[in-house]
Amino acid sequence: MGRPFKEKRRFMGEDGLWYYHCVRCEEYKSEKYMYKNQHKAFGIDIYCAPCKLEYRKEKQRVPTQKEKYGTNYVVSTGKHLRLYPTKTDDEDLELYLTNMGYDTTQPIHKQFQKRIEEKYGVILEMDDIPYQDKEDNGL
Repeated sequence: MGRPFKEKRRFMGEDGLWYYHCVRCEEYKSEKYMYKNQHKAFGIDIYCAPCKLEYRKEKQRVPTQKEKYGTNYVVSTGKHLRLYPTKTDDEDLELYLTNMGYDTTQPIHKQFQKRIEEKYGVILEMDDIPYQDKEDNGL
């Protein structure tokens, strides 16, 4: 039992230089190859300079849609993630609106306004409300 074995963070080599352990490539490298960071112990980061550069590039890189959602989304739904709408997207939209109870042959906006008025008693028409400056609103 006990604690798992933890490698030494640093050691002094036979040539008199300090060698530090990089947690990414798991190698001991000389102090001049390690990434400098004054906020870490001994002023040396846990990564060597090339590994730190790779780490930063990976962290800043935006994942593609395939990496983000995986192929399972496409396989399970049969839909591809697109940036621009297509005819199949319009068909999906009509199906979605129909499932929500809207009549797709009539204007959706009017139906939405009617639902909000019935449910909340709020009229969404803004034509009859006059414009007011900030000083005129009574605050």
